[in-house]
Amino acid sequence: MALHDVIERIGEDILLNSAHLAKLNEADARREYVDPILAQLGWEGIERVKLEYNVKADGNRFVDYALLGTNGTPIAFVEAKAPQKSLARYVSQVLQYAFWEGVDICVLTTGAEWWLYLPRERGEPGSRKFAELNLKWTWAAEHHSETLERCLGYESLTTGTAESIAKVLLKERKDEERLLAEIPAAWQRLVTRPSGDLIDLIVEEVHEALGTRPTINQIQDTLPKLFTEYDGPFSSDRPVWKSHRKPLPVLTAGWLRTAQGVASDVCRAKLTARSREQQTTLAKNLVMYLACEHTQSSYSEIASLLGLTNHASVVQGYSQIRELLRTTDPFDSMSAETRRLHEEICKRLEL
Repeated sequence: MALHDVIERIGEDILLNSAHLAKLNEADARREYVDPILAQLGWEGIERVKLEYNVKADGNRFVDYALLGTNGTPIAFVEAKAPQKSLARYVSQVLQYAFWEGVDICVLTTGAEWWLYLPRERGEPGSRKFAELNLKWTWAAEHHSETLERCLGYESLTTGTAESIAKVLLKERKDEERLLAEIPAAWQRLVTRPSGDLIDLIVEEVHEALGTRPTINQIQDTLPKLFTEYDGPFSSDRPVWKSHRKPLPVLTAGWLRTAQGVASDVCRAKLTARSREQQTTLAKNLVMYLACEHTQSSYSEIASLLGLTNHASVVQGYSQIRELLRTTDPFDSMSAETRRLHEEICKRLEL
């Protein structure tokens, strides 16, 4: 089984068996999630992996996995924690051990989350993290497998290329953080003090649609409100999304398959008084809504992955769920029921 398949299987298992995940201790997580991934990365056998490695600078401390170079010395550390643990609590400690031992890369993982660091870089612990992977996001299984292979694979680590790649990823991560921090500020400047070019474009668009032109004051009053009030879905063939939202992924068959499984399970469990057809229809509409709201995919792309001939059904399903979720009437049992289903599905999918 390829690394990508192992990661996708683990991701789907984590999403669909949240109750089981909550019961796992560290040893379980290592056996079920960490060991299979390390094996696919080429880390098997006592000549390549040292378990419970004693940190020489502190004789009473151990690291779960020391990945050994061709000369038998550690080149990477992997520290595992139970899925319920917060990895943030252990970052400084593990980075310190890795720095003392002079390893190239260190990893903190619960089996579901994988945080990768360059321990010899300068700066605060958080500034040394070059990758953060969450295997629950099955839509990103290919990205996860590629990152782990390039930065934690046996060949990459033993030849020294892993550290070089990690440094590039760290720089890209820092550049992106600075970029994303500046975008809201730039947008705020743009909508509060729109340039002449932007105002001209809006004037012409409105004139073409209505035959009349808005005033500059009308545009300046409207723009700051526009992108905080819009609550539509993401897509290239739909309106611009809220400025404060994070960019979301393109839909994949794996993500959709997982969402369908979760929605079907929830609807069957919660809608026992409904017919199987009603359960199936509501589950399908909820999946359409989630695909529209939580991915960048267009209606037609969603329809294609669902095996539909056109996107009209997606528009209808999305609109129906959206209206039900927006209804505030306390006596509308259908809306209340839909909200409960939506909350449960989102909770299981961690949306």
